[in-house]
Amino acid sequence: MPFHHIEELPQFTMEEGEEMLDRLCQNHARGLEEKQRADILKQFSHDQSTLFLTIAFLQSLRWKSWDTDMEIPKNVKGQIALLIKQLSEDFGPNLVRALVSHLTLTPGGMNVDELREVVSIDEDVLVEVFKWHRSPDGLVPPLLIFEIIGRLEPYLVTRKVDDLETRFWYHRAFWEAAEAVFLSSAESITTTHMQAIEFYSKQPTYVSDSGMKINCRKMRQLPRRLRELEAWPALGDFLTNNPEALTIELNSEVGQARYASYWRSLKEGNGDTEYNVEIALSSFALSGNELINEEHVFLIGDFLKEYFNSYEASLKVFMVALQLDFNSEDIFEQNFRITDSRQLDCMSRIGDVYTRLSQYDEAYKWLFKSYSELKRNVGEEHNATLRVLMLLSRLMKDWGRYKESLNYDTQLYDLSLKKFGEHDERVADA
Repeated sequence: MPFHHIEELPQFTMEEGEEMLDRLCQNHARGLEEKQRADILKQFSHDQSTLFLTIAFLQSLRWKSWDTDMEIPKNVKGQIALLIKQLSEDFGPNLVRALVSHLTLTPGGMNVDELREVVSIDEDVLVEVFKWHRSPDGLVPPLLIFEIIGRLEPYLVTRKVDDLETRFWYHRAFWEAAEAVFLSSAESITTTHMQAIEFYSKQPTYVSDSGMKINCRKMRQLPRRLRELEAWPALGDFLTNNPEALTIELNSEVGQARYASYWRSLKEGNGDTEYNVEIALSSFALSGNELINEEHVFLIGDFLKEYFNSYEASLKVFMVALQLDFNSEDIFEQNFRITDSRQLDCMSRIGDVYTRLSQYDEAYKWLFKSYSELKRNVGEEHNATLRVLMLLSRLMKDWGRYKESLNYDTQLYDLSLKKFGEHDERVADA
């Protein structure tokens, strides 16, 4: 984070702490005996933070008015450890361990239904919960999960992740404490991931009645967990057999980067094997699978080009996507008109790939034809036309034809200025 975005806050004072404690009591219609209030403020003097005071006050809701020997840790870490200890005593140490571990180890958290099912995979949890006989569905009673989440409610936030409403810690101190208590060993982390893999593997790939809505949760959680465990053959099998995991990530840069990271981790961890990103993604793009539409094909070609420098594979994808029903050389004839915007978009992509392959004559042929037709069809100020103009400038620069590159840059600047105005960032880029 840039330095100018960081502002140091003054320390929370004792007077402010006293005022906050009184307000908390007022908001909860709660009264503290004088000694109880004094003991909280005494420990507050060791950790003068709003988080400490909030947890300490919520702990006080368990006290009776006559309690005088209360356990009040003197820092946030101790307060959270006490909370976990109390939960373990009330609901069982194995159930609390499993629930808190999964909640902590899943980025963005989990929802209540997921937590119930995934903790029920743990045999120690089932033995602890069902002392005499197990439920017909073999799952932990939902009331237990709701009660634990209810106790943790003040320390959780609700998020929207993978089309689910999940719960996660609202402050870093909670997941750090949870990691220290439950996830401090490689064995505990491995066990938690393996249970999650078992849970998500059993889920369907599609979750709608029409059979076309992809289960994003499964497609994102499984590769991440497999990578964490360095289960390279399983990760390779997943990536090469599930085009769904690719299609859900193609429409955003964050998703593309995430998906690319799985392939890179696979290559680094497993070396050169039968799991080849070029072969896998090219086969997805050219398979004719109804899951992969025309836009996906373009995005796959771009993905191979931008993330893996797989220019030959990218070119192959674009050439097939062009879908010409005539000799491709005919399109470069001066009087040959092309009105299909999709084909012109594909041609500009082909030209860009040739630029990167240093086949400059071929690149110019494709780019200039695309530019000429777009200029005639939609005008010189259209975004698609401006994009190809930028690609032409890049081509000339790489080709060493700097004067022509400057001419294209000047055209791009003038047109961008006219269309967007001098203060638009696209003009600055031009």
